[in-house]
Amino acid sequence: MKISKNLKKIIIALIIVGVCVVLFYPFTFERYIRNKQKVQIAVMDSMSQTSGDKGNTVTYEAGTEEFQKIREILADYQYHHTIKSFINNPQLSGDPDEFIMLVMENDSLILTNGGEILINGRLYRIGYGDGARAQKMIDEIKAVME
Repeated sequence: MKISKNLKKIIIALIIVGVCVVLFYPFTFERYIRNKQKVQIAVMDSMSQTSGDKGNTVTYEAGTEEFQKIREILADYQYHHTIKSFINNPQLSGDPDEFIMLVMENDSLILTNGGEILINGRLYRIGYGDGARAQKMIDEIKAVME
């Protein structure tokens, strides 16, 4: 069976649109904190150690004002897939100099100021450009911790 040139073009266009929808469709972080009893947050200056400043690791229990603020922050921001999400390549691009780790029972989020985030070991992106949106989210979380 021979496929016409127009049908091939339509199929290719649908595939491209489908890939774009999958890669750029935003998901909210709030689903990771929903129905959780606590959130642990650590500010890190590298992927392996917390920052030297005191008070950079905290735990907030459900029902506290801080927990609710963190939940609101997570609801205000979205992430989307990258090619690395599907090939399970958790390697961060560039050299981000600020990290925040949130642990909510079985879920972990490691947010970088470069715009990338590791969610349960898979790499995603916050925003569609530079890391400005991710930096804003980090700043809001740090403000709750102060």
